[in-house]
Amino acid sequence: EFHGIWGDFEVTLDVPSGYVVAATGVKTSEKSVEGPQGNRTRCTFNAENVIDFAWAADPDFVTESVAVGDVDLTLVHQANPEIDSNWTALAGYAAKAMAFINEDIGPYAYPQYTVAQGGDGGMEYPMITLITGERSLRSLVGVTVHEMAHSWFQAMVATNESLHEWMD
Repeated sequence: EFHGIWGDFEVTLDVPSGYVVAATGVKTSEKSVEGPQGNRTRCTFNAENVIDFAWAADPDFVTESVAVGDVDLTLVHQANPEIDSNWTALAGYAAKAMAFINEDIGPYAYPQYTVAQGGDGGMEYPMITLITGERSLRSLVGVTVHEMAHSWFQAMVATNESLHEWMD
């Protein structure tokens, strides 16, 4: 949880071809290019009025998207027969949680939100949350909803949790 100044991001990520990229923001372009490092993919993301930027990429990522009102909710995880069904089920739980928070706390301020497998536990960033993926469904739902709530109270409100850790 890092406090930062509000800003607008336009970030282009250059990754090996075949990688799926998830990031803060709305993907505005994706193109294949050839260069001295071989075949590459360049993905550009735009995010307005956010306090941070995060991303994850993997050649084994699979995605699933669901609309929650005006928000495109996307789940991204590494293909793995042992966890695929948990991530498929997570989509419904995450959509219900987002709809509940939208109604109970206030509407999500951004057009996109991604839950991506990555990191070493769970961490929220504007428009993207990274969580470890090899979890039981119950654990996956719990950490997703927990980090999703942080997306309102840390990422949108920008509480300074380093200065006021009780706000976490």
